[in-house]
Amino acid sequence: SNSIIASEQFGGAYYRSPVFCVCTLDVTKGARIATDEVILTHVCVVGLKSGDLWCVPLPKPNKRTQNISGFEKARISGKYDYPVSSLCVCWNFLYAGFADGSVKAWAFDDQNPGFDVSTQAPIHALQFHLVMHKFAHFSPVTCITFAGEYMFTGSFDNSYVTWAEPDDLMATNMATFNQTIGKGHVIHEAPVTAIAANKFLLVSGDKNGYVK
Repeated sequence: SNSIIASEQFGGAYYRSPVFCVCTLDVTKGARIATDEVILTHVCVVGLKSGDLWCVPLPKPNKRTQNISGFEKARISGKYDYPVSSLCVCWNFLYAGFADGSVKAWAFDDQNPGFDVSTQAPIHALQFHLVMHKFAHFSPVTCITFAGEYMFTGSFDNSYVTWAEPDDLMATNMATFNQTIGKGHVIHEAPVTAIAANKFLLVSGDKNGYVK
């Protein structure tokens, strides 16, 4: 995988805090992204116990021997008060679940006005716009998945919650972003630790070893 290739090339990255979750992000998807003369295509997003979110570049697809000088990384946002406990990309937004039960979402593009291609690594061309911050659970959000028209979050409060597709898939700020959250469903007698879905069904697992 690209992650393994990156690790072999760069020797890994050190964040001084336990890594709780990771996901990959295709920065070329969506009409917001300028695809001419693309200098960066994929990044790995890292969520930390410290509440930090970082992104690091991955080699371009089909270029297994690509040489990226230096192991660059960039902070997505300022440090939050609670650990980042889950990550997922849905509808071309980056979603993060936190240990306080909240979920945040960011729109992203590669049009950072402060980016200087002559002095900065391509990772710094990215910018992330916080578009949502909502409380969906009473305990840490342990998992997020996406299938078809819905997103699902699972939590240590024994529940999962269904999220509808955002009203505006091109939103870049909190004023224009709106997303409906469905009711919570408690089908487990223990914290939900894993969740997966397709267009036909939802599968979840819990701390006691049950899968439903």
